[in-house]
Amino acid sequence: MGMSKKAMIYFDDYGSLEVVHGTVSHSFPLHTHKSDCYLEITEGSAQLYCNGTVELSAGQKQVITAHVPHTLTMVNGLPYSYRTICVKN
Repeated sequence: MGMSKKAMIYFDDYGSLEVVHGTVSHSFPLHTHKSDCYLEITEGSAQLYCNGTVELSAGQKQVITAHVPHTLTMVNGLPYSYRTICVKN
């Protein structure tokens, strides 16, 4: 399935868990979360800056610790899809 260039982000609340997922064609600015988050790139590739920089491809996962500044950006200007699960404190 090809990816659309239009951003579609969904937020699902499951009590102690929040799931954020979607397909985006933009970069997220430097930000933090109040809880630990588990990021998975589900399609395409993205560059994560979080205590260093790493390029993540579809199927790769990364833990983002609460209150740690991070960004997520496109690779080569191409959209990507992701899923983030945040464990609420």
